[in-house]
Amino acid sequence: MKKFLTSDRLYLRMLTTKDSELIYKLNSDQEVMKYVREPDTKESAKASLEKYLKFYDGNGLGIWAAHQIDDDEFIGFFIFRKYTGTEDIEIGYRIHKKYWGMGYATEMTKVLVDYGFDVLEMREMFAVTDPENKVSEKVLKKCCFRNAGTTEKYYGQKLNYFKIT
Repeated sequence: MKKFLTSDRLYLRMLTTKDSELIYKLNSDQEVMKYVREPDTKESAKASLEKYLKFYDGNGLGIWAAHQIDDDEFIGFFIFRKYTGTEDIEIGYRIHKKYWGMGYATEMTKVLVDYGFDVLEMREMFAVTDPENKVSEKVLKKCCFRNAGTTEKYYGQKLNYFKIT
């Protein structure tokens, strides 16, 4: 398995069609999905994975499986992609609750931001959070994203909008 990016404790790799069960276990958790949407069933998890696989562009954009370096344990995924129908680059993550509070979201988001600016020479990236998701807001602020108000442009609902330039 080819590693895309690494941090001190994590590595990212491309998702594959064989990852359906991993996505199901992550996306079916009510707490993990609380601020996102309804949890997946086995069938909708397969559809979610098929959707995720379409975001790879060959230049580093996509939805990336995240694993711990020391034991290869799947912890979730990181979003680093063009938002559908736009040129806007989105950063996000979804992590199993067993790994919440360990600093993984901040650690890998910083790596993705650095990669976007230093390697891909991006000018701006964005992230959105549910207004009630204060933990993700805190992560984004630690990664130097600034709150730019609210938007309904993404995901069809009013979300807090963060960007980094």
